[in-house]
Amino acid sequence: MGAAVLDKLGHPVTAIALPHRNPKVNMLFNRQREAHGVIVVPTNVAVRRCIQALRHGGFVAVLGDRDFGNFGEPLDFLGRKTLIPKGAAFFACRTGAPIVPAFLTPDGNGRYTITLNAPIFPPEGEEAASDAAVIALMKRYVPVVEQKIRKDPTQWLMFREFGIEFENMYPHPGA
Repeated sequence: MGAAVLDKLGHPVTAIALPHRNPKVNMLFNRQREAHGVIVVPTNVAVRRCIQALRHGGFVAVLGDRDFGNFGEPLDFLGRKTLIPKGAAFFACRTGAPIVPAFLTPDGNGRYTITLNAPIFPPEGEEAASDAAVIALMKRYVPVVEQKIRKDPTQWLMFREFGIEFENMYPHPGA
């Protein structure tokens, strides 16, 4: 919904979306997004299409709070060690585009407030291509997401156990 609002405000949004397992469900979701001006890009062609979107002055929407493939970075998040997706930070470091944490919050009266936080710029030059730069950038935007969730916890929904991926990937000593 936030991407649709940004589009209506004159800021085209390309959203990276993990395809749903069921092709019919995937088509339903994508039609709803596209009907509101959001350009949906599947993960397998995301880099090329997102670079094009940025070059044309658009926004790129990337989830920053849930790792879908167990390829994330284990970080402290809301008091738990969990995998945080690297995609936004990796993309920012490779393109030089800033990360702009964005949130859409209902006010309870049928209206919404969209909040665009201050841009978080990636490092420049050779250091931007390093894994350390990606992790350092992640550590700068994760607290922004945590702060928003702590302020409005009812506006964050995780459809499964939170932090469990990390616990399953790295068993506790002696387990």
